[in-house]
Amino acid sequence: IERDPSWPEAFLNLAFALQELGRVQDAARALERCLKLRPDYGRAHAALAGLYHAGGQLEQAQARFQDAVKFEPHDSQHRLDLGQVLHAQGKHQEEQAVYEKLLADHGPNALAYTYAASSLLAGYQVTIGHRSYGKVPEDQGFLDKATDLYEKAIATDPNCGMCHGQFGDMYKDSHKISKAIEHYTRSAQLLPHVPTIFCNLVYTKLFACDWRGYDEDFARLMRMVEAETAPDQPPPRHLCVQPLQAVLYRPLSAELMRRVATTYTRKLLMEAGNPQPIPLPAGLRMLAEDRRLRVGYLSADFKDHPVAKRMQDVYASHDRSRVRVTCYSLNADDGSPWRAKIRASAERFIDLDATLQQGGPHAVASAIAGDFADVLVNLAGHTRGNDAVTVVMAHRPSPVQVMHEGYAGTMGGARHTAHMTDRFSSPPDYAGHYVEKLLYMPHTFFVNDHKQTYPELTHDIPVEGEEKASRLAFGHLPADLPFVF
Repeated sequence: IERDPSWPEAFLNLAFALQELGRVQDAARALERCLKLRPDYGRAHAALAGLYHAGGQLEQAQARFQDAVKFEPHDSQHRLDLGQVLHAQGKHQEEQAVYEKLLADHGPNALAYTYAASSLLAGYQVTIGHRSYGKVPEDQGFLDKATDLYEKAIATDPNCGMCHGQFGDMYKDSHKISKAIEHYTRSAQLLPHVPTIFCNLVYTKLFACDWRGYDEDFARLMRMVEAETAPDQPPPRHLCVQPLQAVLYRPLSAELMRRVATTYTRKLLMEAGNPQPIPLPAGLRMLAEDRRLRVGYLSADFKDHPVAKRMQDVYASHDRSRVRVTCYSLNADDGSPWRAKIRASAERFIDLDATLQQGGPHAVASAIAGDFADVLVNLAGHTRGNDAVTVVMAHRPSPVQVMHEGYAGTMGGARHTAHMTDRFSSPPDYAGHYVEKLLYMPHTFFVNDHKQTYPELTHDIPVEGEEKASRLAFGHLPADLPFVF
């Protein structure tokens, strides 16, 4: 560059070297200088888009990948990368169109078929909510379409490790465990350097109680987790072990579980632009006029979901003379009886799903702060589909923020004041493995609403008559067994 400062390729190569060293901002500046010299350089646009994608700036990444496609339409990788950024934003129809255009222009492409199948399933998952697909007849049409695409991908390139890996994802999520293990095994053979694929294989084998080679597999998994969660390393784009999965692996240490949660939260907040606390209204730190404590429950699971079912009567059970209860919902109305019951029984129910879709987590946090919540309870933690809840909590819309119910491990950050748990789930000796203070319930933190939901089962019921006949018809259960779990 000193000898020839007008050479764009030199700046591009410098950017790649700086990125390898973790000097992301310097790499971005090198790419911007490259593009000043050659504005139509598609590879440079794609490289800058990759930096934006890694940093969670998805709209900027999308714009740069679109420029890369415009200037270098012959490069299939630019289109695949554009599709993945659209996928990350939940723009599945636009993503599908990118792959269809790629296949029409360039012919069969294994990754295009694979990503199209994954996009189809992700879009369908949004429509069915929390439940896994493959459980009702109407799911089969989508699974058949996805299966056809995956099979085209493997026919195009039988050694495509990513194709086998994502085919395994579909089988795992639809509870076809043997087929999932088959494809994950092949994927891990083809891509031995990709931690997420190997971890998916180990995780799925647990469901099949397949302990063959477990000690060796677990030792390798431990090394991967330790490398990915090292405090001096940037978080990977895809963490091979998720916080909620970590409790399944034994003997994964409590300290390593904390590192997994901390790394996951750090990655999530980086992708969200490292959200900062929002200014709280002055009146929020003052006693309410009616002298009640204002408690808010935040969740994206006010729907047909285990947390909604267990907690459905809790909100109405507060003493309204002392506590104002508000449910802040980040999910659309699924029409379920559990959501309807919670909405009807809670003192206040505020639907913030549209706010989240239009303005993001910052807009949700501002709405909650403006509603004067003295205490905000996170009901989700690191569970599926609740990353937005974590980002909202990171904005600290309430002076006191508590984790409860959905997840018993540490959040690893996001400005939670305390974790509502019990001495069995979170023994005092393990307090150092939580970033939050532990707030102990007297018996258990886990709410169970079955006594109200099924009052007829409060006492043992004699098994006679129709019940006895029914048990004999289904599986020949012992007729004298008073209760089946």
